[in-house]
Amino acid sequence: MTTYTTNQLLTGTMTYELLADDILDVAGAEALTWDGIDSAITVVNNGEITDSADRALDSEATSTGTLLFTNMAGAFVGAEMRFKDLGLGATITIDNSGTMNGNGGNALEMSVEGATFIVTNQATGVMTNNDAGSDVINNASNLTLHNYGKIISKADTYDNNGPSRPAARPSISAKAPTTAFTITPAA
Repeated sequence: MTTYTTNQLLTGTMTYELLADDILDVAGAEALTWDGIDSAITVVNNGEITDSADRALDSEATSTGTLLFTNMAGAFVGAEMRFKDLGLGATITIDNSGTMNGNGGNALEMSVEGATFIVTNQATGVMTNNDAGSDVINNASNLTLHNYGKIISKADTYDNNGPSRPAARPSISAKAPTTAFTITPAA
């Protein structure tokens, strides 16, 4: 097991892989930063990416190209992944089979217009947060969501009729235009 404590810059054409049992925890700054023009980034998380004081991933203004983030079964993201101010035409693909917990924020913050987001939450995937005042997925512009797992907000409550949402924020909030939501209930 190795713990990494310095920010990892994602730029150009590269693959960043965190091995099982490894931890990326950068106190006071984002763990991963996407910053690049026409980049082709692949991130594979088999361990734990977290930051108790900031974000698991943040994007810099005008980043363009593609980012593929795969959170494997058993892997954990323990802070918000924020995409903001991306360049026109950026494509972000997130494939989650593990747990993505926004902790005190949103699991995914997509404050970008002009970028395309494709999120697949696999059958073993859990997307959640610890703050009833935050969304699990926030500002979901141009989002296609395939959900086979669980998307659960701290604001969700359960009774004999299943989940309900009393006077709280939604698990997913969208800004127009939202491309599609493909919700597939677990079998």
